[in-house]
Amino acid sequence: MDAELNIATAPFRDARFAPRRVEIEHRGNGEIIVANPTPYSTAFSTTTEALAHWAAKTPSAIWLAERSGDGWRTISYAEALGAVSALAGGLRELGVVSERPLLILARNGVDHALIKYAAMSQGIPVAPVSPQYGLPGANLSRLAHAVEVLNPAAIYTEDAELFIAALEAPFLAGLPVIAGKNPRAGDVPLERLLKAQPAAPTAQPDDHAKYLLTSGSTGLPKAVICTHRGMAWNSAQIRACFEDDEPPVMVNSAPWSHSLGANSILHMSTHRGGAVYIDAGQPVAGRFAETVRNLKDIAPTYQNMVPAGWMLFAGELERDDDLARTFFSRVRLLQYGGAALGQEINDRIQAVAVRTVGERISFASGYGATETGPTAATVHWHNGRMGLIGLP
Repeated sequence: MDAELNIATAPFRDARFAPRRVEIEHRGNGEIIVANPTPYSTAFSTTTEALAHWAAKTPSAIWLAERSGDGWRTISYAEALGAVSALAGGLRELGVVSERPLLILARNGVDHALIKYAAMSQGIPVAPVSPQYGLPGANLSRLAHAVEVLNPAAIYTEDAELFIAALEAPFLAGLPVIAGKNPRAGDVPLERLLKAQPAAPTAQPDDHAKYLLTSGSTGLPKAVICTHRGMAWNSAQIRACFEDDEPPVMVNSAPWSHSLGANSILHMSTHRGGAVYIDAGQPVAGRFAETVRNLKDIAPTYQNMVPAGWMLFAGELERDDDLARTFFSRVRLLQYGGAALGQEINDRIQAVAVRTVGERISFASGYGATETGPTAATVHWHNGRMGLIGLP
């Protein structure tokens, strides 16, 4: 009982939220329009403008990091902009600049992000598909459908050897393949493109930046158009919910083939000059140890996981005081999405937080879809109640 009382009365750590504002319009036809009148910045209207801004303002700040042995391979904003510009020139030399997309068959990674931002900078839409579509043993019919829908001009793969069965499928015949590792004869090594003459961005705000496939829960997956302006301004709208100039630090595994990982995590962090530590773990038993390892190593300021991940993480926090001390040392906001999170899981996590640092950490959730970029509503106030979708 005392523990429950302490959790209920413990203060929330300041998540640096902006004041909550809402306008409600009741229309004669019964419609109710709920809007957030808070102004948001339109300084960035393409995907690469934020990258260039932070490369100039905080050139040595980490943009992305991925595991390399016991340490991390990191890339700064300035290094990333240089690589993106060179890769953009390489794509031009390769002759794949067109309205047809660059199909990306790769897991989350630094090189994946670099080629993605390079293509988008030149007005080439990118189309990252789930790597499960092309890994060994995959049913290639899903990839075949994606190719039929997307009609790509070229393919990027992180490892031509790993995805060889998919790359040799008849429906990909004749398409140029850019390979991060293990290129086959005729493939274009990513290293070659990195040696090209840099190209300046040419993308315009209303150009198609990205095509994301829907989950296919109501039929075969469909391609959703994400424009440069839509992605940039959705990140700006999220930013406007906070009074926080400190760039976020995240450890995240959400796949970049889906809107949450690709837009709400990767691009939102880029918009704010933040750092994403790419987590190769997964929120399932047997594959979650890598996530725990990473969160023991890196203390995030913002942590987003699906409910299955939070369920596993609650147990890890309860068992491991060192993990709890690192994790709660500076985290200001926890978030879940994709499904509901039980109140019990929140309460268990908050119990460890209060025991460790004497504060609760606000838990947020939201509502959105691939078509909304994805965030349409979010909980942007201190909150300990699960199941809310938030406000615009």
